[in-house]
Amino acid sequence: STTIAVSTANGYILFFNLLSTRDKYLYEPVYPNLQSMLEDLIIATADGFLHLIHWDGLTNGRKAINLCTVPFSVDLHSSRGSFLDFRNVHIRNMEYCATLDGFAVVFNDGRVGFITPMSSGFTAEQLHGVWAQEVFDGTCVAVNNKYRLMAFGCTNGSVQVYTIDHSTGAMQLSHKLELTPKQYPDIWNKTGAVKLIRWSPDNCVVMVTWECGGLSLWSVFGAQLICTLGGDFIHQTDGTKKDPLKINSMSWGSEGYHLWVIDANNSGNSMTESKNKGQHFGILQFQFIKSALAVNPCISNQEQVLLQGEDRLYLNCGDVVQAQNPRSSSAHAEHKTVRERGQFSYESLDSQGLSTLLGHRHWHVVQIHNIYLEINWPIRFSAIDKMGQNVAVVGKFGFAHYSLFSKKWKLFGNITQEQNMTVTGGLAWWNDFIVIACYNLSDRQEELRVYLRTANLDNAFAHITKVQAETLLLSVFRDIIILFRADCSICLYSIKRKSDGPNPTTSIQVLQEVSMSRYIPHPFLVVSVTLTSVRTETGISLKMPQQVSTVFFFNYFRARESRFST
Repeated sequence: STTIAVSTANGYILFFNLLSTRDKYLYEPVYPNLQSMLEDLIIATADGFLHLIHWDGLTNGRKAINLCTVPFSVDLHSSRGSFLDFRNVHIRNMEYCATLDGFAVVFNDGRVGFITPMSSGFTAEQLHGVWAQEVFDGTCVAVNNKYRLMAFGCTNGSVQVYTIDHSTGAMQLSHKLELTPKQYPDIWNKTGAVKLIRWSPDNCVVMVTWECGGLSLWSVFGAQLICTLGGDFIHQTDGTKKDPLKINSMSWGSEGYHLWVIDANNSGNSMTESKNKGQHFGILQFQFIKSALAVNPCISNQEQVLLQGEDRLYLNCGDVVQAQNPRSSSAHAEHKTVRERGQFSYESLDSQGLSTLLGHRHWHVVQIHNIYLEINWPIRFSAIDKMGQNVAVVGKFGFAHYSLFSKKWKLFGNITQEQNMTVTGGLAWWNDFIVIACYNLSDRQEELRVYLRTANLDNAFAHITKVQAETLLLSVFRDIIILFRADCSICLYSIKRKSDGPNPTTSIQVLQEVSMSRYIPHPFLVVSVTLTSVRTETGISLKMPQQVSTVFFFNYFRARESRFST
């Protein structure tokens, strides 16, 4: 993005061009069929019109669209839609949903809907609207492109989350985000209307704030994670009750690690008044950490709990790491077979239980190396090996890995090699190797790379395989690597260890490529792709051993699960 559009109080739109002085080639992922409306600026005015303006500030001869001429119905398959039959209707709030190819809108009378073009054009004759029949008190809206969700805030304090029924084109209620009287008996019906809704950049969580104050963080499908209207948030250190934090505006920072907030109570005060009252002026910042699996859903290790922040990792593996001797365990781990490692991990999980791991008070905090963070902040991906002994992290460019026992980082010795690689599809561990799906900036080539943990971090010791399309997701199952690519295809590779020289290497071969374009509307919608094993009987007689067939699962849209045998 090189242009910013600013709306003024006098009804003007100001365009600012951002001049970049970067000499390096900028790599940006390209998502086909999603550029139809991103090249123009859609403006809704108080007189009930929609204006389509190009980013150079010109209308290119296009006429404004009167909302009264746009037909609305309960679904997109209705032969005729009704028109807005009153003059004072206008859009209060709207947001474009690229994966649904339309706009989620909130009207000034409280009704909410979805407007989409029935063809490639954007005129009154080509637009069609769909109502959400149960909502008449909407205040604001925010869309989640990854899960195709539209979250509408209401005056009663709840958030109604809708999706589009693909069989009828109607707006379908998915779930609600609302406080309950059981959890919040004193405040649940006193929050006022929903004021702001903001999805995180990774589309994994959503933040909600109300007119009467308070913040609440929710997962995509309605699990409440944090709320400042209850618990420890509502009391001062001396035990007195706090006033709810009233928010005037808020925005997520890079990678979703920060939430920037403007305090409505102080934003209108002068600096002198704020100092006299002993209050902080204006802007607040909340820091967050998230599960590594939220952005890197590989399955190389799910027995340990790994959380990542912008500059550090939080590892909770119970007593597994603590009970081992660092020297003996690290040396012994080199000689363990894959089967022994897997049994050890699952036994530790079964003996302790997942609840024990989550509730364990001892957390290993791993600070990311300062040299790597200086030019690669923030951390984007992270992964831990099956034994819970080594972690690898990915920032803006390159990657680095760390041993929990030796407490030493390993970085690229050649900074040029690090800066010429950006990880696109995540990373995973395979035994003592780190598997990475990346883009080579100097060669402008998608690649699959495998690095040996014990060798120097250098491309000379890496096994590099060229990939035909951008990799969006990566996963490892046994001795198979699975890649999900931007062309909606899945590619399976076999990986084998080779010990010909002083440093072991790998051999990678393509097993199969499968196109998923018939089943997936857009590659961005796929949340995860994994491999599993399914046993099938060969017949009535059990003399022959059971055959194991590989099946892969991919999750998309609303975490729906589809299966295809390979």
